[in-house]
Amino acid sequence: MPFEERLDISSKTDVGQARAKNEDNLGEASPDETGRGWFFVVADGMGGAVGGATASGLAVENAKAGYCEYMRSKPLESPFGGLTYAVERANQSIFDRSRTDESCYGMGTTIVVMAIIGDMVYTAHVGDSRIYRYRDGRLEKMMRDHTRVQMLSDQGIITPAEANHHPESHVINRNLGGRPDVEVDTPADGPFPLMEGDTYLLCSDGLHGLVPDDTIRRVLDKAPPKHASAALVELANRRGGYDNITVSLVTAGKGPAAWEDFDEVAFRKLVDELALEETSDTALFEAHDPDSRAPAEFETQRLKAIAAGEPIDRATGRSTAPKKGEEDKPKGQASRNTVMLDEAEMGGMFAAMRAADAVAATSPSPGTPAESLKKGISPLVIVLLLALLFTVALVAVLIIVLILK
Repeated sequence: MPFEERLDISSKTDVGQARAKNEDNLGEASPDETGRGWFFVVADGMGGAVGGATASGLAVENAKAGYCEYMRSKPLESPFGGLTYAVERANQSIFDRSRTDESCYGMGTTIVVMAIIGDMVYTAHVGDSRIYRYRDGRLEKMMRDHTRVQMLSDQGIITPAEANHHPESHVINRNLGGRPDVEVDTPADGPFPLMEGDTYLLCSDGLHGLVPDDTIRRVLDKAPPKHASAALVELANRRGGYDNITVSLVTAGKGPAAWEDFDEVAFRKLVDELALEETSDTALFEAHDPDSRAPAEFETQRLKAIAAGEPIDRATGRSTAPKKGEEDKPKGQASRNTVMLDEAEMGGMFAAMRAADAVAATSPSPGTPAESLKKGISPLVIVLLLALLFTVALVAVLIIVLILK
């Protein structure tokens, strides 16, 4: 019996602790709907509460409909073609709406899609929502983020470790809705064969931005999808929940041996332990407060809020009390918002950075004032100075002669 018929599926989405509305969306389609295998999708909307939710909703609706349409009309074509068509259709629907609905202008969304047909897995994505595979105790990211920090890491400007805590990790350079066409990434080494116990995780950055990969691995190692999905959402919330959180877990066949003896009480204890790991004020600052510049500043903000008796946001160290005149402003907006830049803009920025570095590398150091003066005087200037001195001397001689006469 193919794995397609032996899947354990659990999906959850949560508004988190900072947002007023959930701008994430998810969906799935069974073999009865697609005509060939399962289809899964997760989208993380951007562009304000109205635009973001609309964008991700359109993405899920149109991707699902597009994939089903493609697979039923072209049963012999590669599923990668179906996934690409699904994402392109989703992009067009968002782009069209943003041009006709003023309230949705500038909206966009990320998207990850996955199909399971027989014993094979097909994936595609745009943006920084992720697909992971858990296999034999290892967690692997199955795609590349379309973000500024990924480009910085690829170019060797920062290390992968630095990328995990970079203050611009929220800046993405590819998304749905910004243009009438979009480049969809599919893996060059796909499709991926399913093995007994494989678990695939589709998630928004509300999860992977707060819960480290190793913590995700430890959860998947100990619990089946139903319990693991709930635990991952809980961990993201307990670590700040600055964004909406969405997870979709799919396990092929039987899970790890630990699942056979699953103990909910012991698992709850593990979740509590994981929630307390790496959640010091400094760790939260490093990962989740791009506006602060140093742990010392972060601590100062926190202590000032405490001294004033004000409630504080543990993820930023800042007071959450409304400022004067802001009591009636809409609440729920996270302190960290996704910024959308396309790859042409990113390329221009990197070109400017490299040009500036090249100028700095070829420019001579200023040295001492005397050295700078010496290096800065050209032979022509020296000749002109000598001519001026000669003229002054000649005039002085003439004056003296006239006086003596």
